Amino acid sequence: MVAGCRVPSLSGRRVSRLLPLLPAWLSSVGLSAYGVCLLIYAPLSAAGVLPRLKPSGVFTTGSGVTWMVAFGGLAFAGLGFGLIAAARSYSARTRPVCASPSA
Repeated sequence: MVAGCRVPSLSGRRVSRLLPLLPAWLSSVGLSAYGVCLLIYAPLSAAGVLPRLKPSGVFTTGSGVTWMVAFGGLAFAGLGFGLIAAARSYSARTRPVCASPSA
């Protein structure tokens, strides 16, 4: 354990599996869904099926905004799916093992 990272009130106590897993699962589902929605919206907007994104701020063209939305979707989806993989791995590694009866 790294020095300086101790929590005095929790020293020596076990942490419930749900304490890190619940926020990880909830946020990963939201991030993944948002990223996938952006990845679907960007090409449909570029094709004219959905309303085009209007440029504002530093973007001077609609295609610049569309690319920004597409790359943002990749970032959010990648982060969400990575968090799903990490939460699933942690869940599998910390799963309680049932004791088998000795015969």
